[in-house]
Amino acid sequence: MIVSHNDLAPWNLIRSPGRWAYIDWDGAGPTTKIADLAYAIRAFSQLDQFHELDDALQQLRAVLDGYEASPDDRHALLPAMIERTEAMRDLLLGSIGTGAQPWASMAVEGHGEYWTGAAAYLRGHAAVITHAAR
Repeated sequence: MIVSHNDLAPWNLIRSPGRWAYIDWDGAGPTTKIADLAYAIRAFSQLDQFHELDDALQQLRAVLDGYEASPDDRHALLPAMIERTEAMRDLLLGSIGTGAQPWASMAVEGHGEYWTGAAAYLRGHAAVITHAAR
């Protein structure tokens, strides 16, 4: 177990000349290395329904190589990406009924649809993503 940001993604990264900073630390807490890595890699590789698969796979390989991901990490990556993506979908869509904020508002604004599409994208391209991650 590690303590992690739990939402490392381009939408939480602010860059300026010579400085990078992550924001939105409200979800920080315990997780596993592979869960954190899977979430960040999926986001930064842009493995979703709005980006070209070939470009996303190229970014996936670059991030994995730069991270020097182990063979075990590479093997566990896709199932962990699917699990984290579906967990975000479930959190957002489940929050509509409970009213839990900010997730309920985000779901109504379309974020739940994004995560639903991203999960379907990962499942639909599972073989090629797994191959690219090797």
